[in-house]
Amino acid sequence: MSVGADGIRPCSFAFGADQFNQLVQVDDLKRSMKILQTFFNWYYVSVGILIMLAVTIMVYIQNEKGWVVGFGIPIVLMLFSSTMFFLGSRLYIKMKAKSSLFTGFAQVIVATWKNRHLPILANATNGI
Repeated sequence: MSVGADGIRPCSFAFGADQFNQLVQVDDLKRSMKILQTFFNWYYVSVGILIMLAVTIMVYIQNEKGWVVGFGIPIVLMLFSSTMFFLGSRLYIKMKAKSSLFTGFAQVIVATWKNRHLPILANATNGI
């Protein structure tokens, strides 16, 4: 569950913020910043409250109804939310990628391979 949540949360921040890019004119930077700030504030508040409620309710359900029901409810809710997400996908603002993910990944691998023999200082603090 935590692996799935860690994979979704960072993407949902960027995806949600992208939905507001087309709504605000470029010249109205102050209004744009206010809208994004409001989005992120509500996002964090809702995620925090919902996580607290979900954990509390799921522990209660698992104690009272058993593990099968306790795991079945999140599966049904995840299927429902995934279906709703995909049904609305034609309405979303989709940002075009500026560069290839694979090109960036390949550049990191090549740079790592080229620098593999660089000495590591024993007492290096890395500026900390």
